[in-house]
Amino acid sequence: MGNQNNQCAMNVIPGRSGRAGRRIDWRMFVCLISLSLIAAYNQEEMLQKFTSRAEQATAKKYIDQLRSRDFAEIEKAAAPSITSASLESTLTQMATLMPAGPPISVQLVGVHRDTSTSDGVKVNLTYEYHYPDRWVLANVATRTKNGETSIVGLYVRPEATSLESQNRFTLSR
Repeated sequence: MGNQNNQCAMNVIPGRSGRAGRRIDWRMFVCLISLSLIAAYNQEEMLQKFTSRAEQATAKKYIDQLRSRDFAEIEKAAAPSITSASLESTLTQMATLMPAGPPISVQLVGVHRDTSTSDGVKVNLTYEYHYPDRWVLANVATRTKNGETSIVGLYVRPEATSLESQNRFTLSR
């Protein structure tokens, strides 16, 4: 008999003919189907459901401006909370972390949306940029209030390999 505490258990029950037969418990079936659906679901498709194309275009526009060292629009859109005398210097440091050439690929890897604030809607998008010699994570956080969008955060971090590779499940040490 299966373990009663395990909800995904396989039970052996007698068949109609008196012989012992195997039957997969319905809970096991539900678990297997759920895991199959989760595994088959594309991460990027799931993330797309939490952000609009316009929000993504805005974030990518700011990242592209950073890459091309066109800081004027970023500085203009920066919220007072991140505006300082050192903003241009900080943007320059971030821009040096991103290669000048075009990326091989760009993938949305993170979305956080906060719609329950009195400050408006906050959207935090993270993209993974793949370049020939490195990977770069670029994060843009925006706040939209009364139809005005401002940048409340911008972050760039180089990576040696992709997030998928870093987080790959393995049984080896």
